[in-house]
Amino acid sequence: MVRSSEIDEEKKSDKITKEGTKNEKGMRVGSRYQAEIPELSQDKVVDDESTCLEPLLVWSPHDKINDNKLEEYLTTAKDKYGYSIEQALGMLFWHKYDVDKAKDDLKNFTPLPDEWSMEDRVVFDQSFHSYGKHFPRIKQQLPDKSIGSLVKYYYTWKKNRNKKSLMDKAEKREINMINGLFADDTDGENESSDSEYEPNEKKLKTSKNGEKLSSPTDNKPSPMLSTNCVNCAGVTSQMNSTPRGKMCVPCYDYWRRTGNMRPKDSEDQISLYHGPQHKLKRKPPKGMQLKQEALIEVAQAHGDSHIRPLEVELINLRRQLLTDRQVIQEQEFILSSRVGKCRPPEMNQKLNPRWTNEELLIAVQCVRRYGQDFNAMAEVIGNKNESHCRSFFINYRRRFNLIEILREYEKENNVPRSNDIWDEEDAESIDNNLTHHQDQSHPPPLRRQVDHIQITESLKGPPPLVNNM
Repeated sequence: MVRSSEIDEEKKSDKITKEGTKNEKGMRVGSRYQAEIPELSQDKVVDDESTCLEPLLVWSPHDKINDNKLEEYLTTAKDKYGYSIEQALGMLFWHKYDVDKAKDDLKNFTPLPDEWSMEDRVVFDQSFHSYGKHFPRIKQQLPDKSIGSLVKYYYTWKKNRNKKSLMDKAEKREINMINGLFADDTDGENESSDSEYEPNEKKLKTSKNGEKLSSPTDNKPSPMLSTNCVNCAGVTSQMNSTPRGKMCVPCYDYWRRTGNMRPKDSEDQISLYHGPQHKLKRKPPKGMQLKQEALIEVAQAHGDSHIRPLEVELINLRRQLLTDRQVIQEQEFILSSRVGKCRPPEMNQKLNPRWTNEELLIAVQCVRRYGQDFNAMAEVIGNKNESHCRSFFINYRRRFNLIEILREYEKENNVPRSNDIWDEEDAESIDNNLTHHQDQSHPPPLRRQVDHIQITESLKGPPPLVNNM
């Protein structure tokens, strides 16, 4: 028994090892693990139409057909049979550009008529203005339409319906003001948005007196959709939307508390609550006058004939303005370049006490032009300051006869002399002092130079300097 049990265990272990080698995960290397790939056969062509998804060609231009003939065909297909341009061209392409055959075949494939008639469109428009986007109530007015078709038509209708122009709004506002009413300034501005007026969805209520209120479906929309209160006709800047129309604040509070319309005096039909009317007055832009005759004339069907010439004139004026700006910029650029050539070079010269012949001649002319204005003389010369110019006048007064030049300047310009510092007697006294001082100082034999000389108290000018005497 022991021997047989050992043999059974050995068989089980061998079986486990064999299964383990078969189920063991790893990379299969060798020819027996490779797939057999057949050779390429060039004789057979694979053409599987089920896997080939090609678009269907419905139109391709061709020189065979004339443009005028094509336009005539498209007009007939659209106006007479209600085809779209793509459908008409597809029919023509199907008949291989044969216009006659395509025309004969148009009546056989007439598109389905629109399920929305003109009466249905008018009813939908009126119902939408009464109930807003409450499509179950709109469906009560159009029982043959489903809610899905109503929603679909709503999104196409709100994008394609006509808009009122500003001129039409201004004309309507002017007419209503003449009739004693104030037109709604926001009429038509929020028509295409998804946040249109949604009526109150509350159920029937009972007032305190036991009177049963009528359902919102029984209330017809008020014809006065403006800034006037639907109950008291009062004009306010703040209006509250209700199923019965727009109400002012007092009427709205009374209606919300009691459920009834606020009573009004029979003698005075206008509410005492008017609100700030100055906010409702809107004036046209400066220079623009709104007249009823002009607005009626412009708001006609051929209003573009009045606006188009003005637009063309405006475009021409803008073009002329751009041209003038360009010419002015070019002239400014040319002038700036020419002015740069005429400007003197920047004088960043260092101060130099020595005088050249050119500077001496310029200084003499400055005395003839500016007199004793040594500051102006220094600005003209450039590399001299006011003290240098004053020293020049003192040192070179006899060599260039500056005293006579100064007197001529004073006579020509009627300038009175502030002092007699440059009289002949004073000049002689200055020379004597200079000579006496030179004898004491023993200057060099070839050049005499005096730096500072003490002048008498009667002289009020600066200390004289003698250079190159």
